Amino acid sequence: MAIIISRTGENKRLIRTAEILKKRNVKIILLTSSKETTLAEKCDEFLYIANIMEYLDLGGTIFSVGVRYYLDVIFGLYLARNYNNTENFYYDLERWMGGYDDPERIW
Repeated sequence: MAIIISRTGENKRLIRTAEILKKRNVKIILLTSSKETTLAEKCDEFLYIANIMEYLDLGGTIFSVGVRYYLDVIFGLYLARNYNNTENFYYDLERWMGGYDDPERIW
């Protein structure tokens, strides 16, 4: 699976990347501001991200916040679904590197 993020949906390099991924049977999720784009046609899933508000244009800020929200949700779902493995990895890492209160910690 691949996640492609494009504010315009018309970036030539991302379009070419999507074409390559499609040929390799990789599922593609697109985060962009319009479904009516060249890139959206090449992707399997489309998630709408607001780019501007009718009364307020903050450049890429609105888009950036929307992207971060979606990514937080996606990774939060993944971590929750794999909670035990994630927790075990954390404890193993802490044993190896040292805990927060450990004066001999590596980090």
